Amino acid sequence: MRNDLQAAGVLEEPTQSVDTPKLTESVLVVDDTRDTRLLFAAFSRKAGAQTSLAESGQVAYEKVMAAWKSGRPFDLVLMDVEMPEIDGVTTTRRLREAGYTGTIV
Repeated sequence: MRNDLQAAGVLEEPTQSVDTPKLTESVLVVDDTRDTRLLFAAFSRKAGAQTSLAESGQVAYEKVMAAWKSGRPFDLVLMDVEMPEIDGVTTTRRLREAGYTGTIV
């Protein structure tokens, strides 16, 4: 299939290599969908980040607070917006009300 696409001019070989950015940060991936968590985790780990996962807003809240209180907060929290029980907006609001100032996307 790959050769067929190349022959048809649909798929071209890259003319230059693309470097994967290297991260040294810790990342928390929050999503209620397992496949999405694993996909984002794979990308961030490939870039070198230490990655943790949370399947709900409540679990994310607990992990973020525990890491923060231990003096090792996450450098980045990738937060899903729509989740059952506690959504990402509510979780983020609760974290901010508790004084957490880290980056949440």
